[in-house]
Amino acid sequence: MSSPLLTLPREIRDEIISLVLLHRRIPPTTPDAVEAQSREELHDMHMMSWQAGKRVLYSKDAADHEPNTRSLLLTCKQLFDETTANLKRMDNNYEVHVDFVKEQYLAPTWVCVPRLSHQVDVVRAVFQTCGVLQRDEKTAIWKGGDGSPPPFVWMFYSLLERFLSVGPVGRLTDWSDRGGISVGTLELDFVDPRPEDIPMLPPMEEGTGWMTDWRRRGHHVIRGADVKYVLHPECLCSVLGNEVRALLSMGYHMASFGSILYRSIGHISLKVNGVDRKRFDLGSMLAKQRFNNDFGELLSHKRAEHWVTWMKRTMELRRARGLEVKDMEARWQEEAMGCQAK
Repeated sequence: MSSPLLTLPREIRDEIISLVLLHRRIPPTTPDAVEAQSREELHDMHMMSWQAGKRVLYSKDAADHEPNTRSLLLTCKQLFDETTANLKRMDNNYEVHVDFVKEQYLAPTWVCVPRLSHQVDVVRAVFQTCGVLQRDEKTAIWKGGDGSPPPFVWMFYSLLERFLSVGPVGRLTDWSDRGGISVGTLELDFVDPRPEDIPMLPPMEEGTGWMTDWRRRGHHVIRGADVKYVLHPECLCSVLGNEVRALLSMGYHMASFGSILYRSIGHISLKVNGVDRKRFDLGSMLAKQRFNNDFGELLSHKRAEHWVTWMKRTMELRRARGLEVKDMEARWQEEAMGCQAK
């Protein structure tokens, strides 16, 4: 007996299929709701991040990582064919909601993933502080050391690195190089925190160091007032925007970590409550790169050659992935190798 769904006119069935493909999961709305979920750190793949997945807690529920296409594609051939036809007419856009829980860890929830793919048009990542700072051993995420960014920054980098490596998936049963994910535009939108009835920490003052001036004042006591505060989204946007810029500058310390962004992303847009703050055009920035003693982990006499090879490979990957590639200035290779000869 045929399913009632298959007896509907095709145009109505297409509407239903589109609604399923664009289904949105509802993320938790309070710290208690996040902590009531079954979540875990994932250490199931090799990562560049110094923190390697620490303080990023993913859902253990396999259903939370399933793309919206799964049930439609597995039901019957007719729905498989009609779903495939609908997918060809749709942009492949993802959305993830990331709670920064009590300034201790990140809790991502994949809100909308129409289908798994190595090429994604837009990824919108919404970051929201959830709850006030809880002072314990995890508070050390704000403290940098030995020239490295603080653990807070590595948490965000680890989340991005995992997605660009394997996509919006849960725990891996086995890991191998899956070719990675490319993203046309990565939108990082920092929104007002929850709960709304707790005041926000004032934004950083212009020209001051965020760790030496702003963060040192703490959340619980500001100018002697015994008041709890939550992070202002402008603060997160400013700090992480500066870190993104540093990664894209490449250079001695950053090249090994920034390279994944250049081979995987077309544009990065930073927003606060949906309003643009910064935008990085990686195609243009790559074309302007010049050898600057990049890849400091290598012996000095090997760095320029490695950089030239990396540039060629990165441009090839971007072209293959449909990402913008702009022409380099003439003699860029000779210029790099000349720097090494000196």
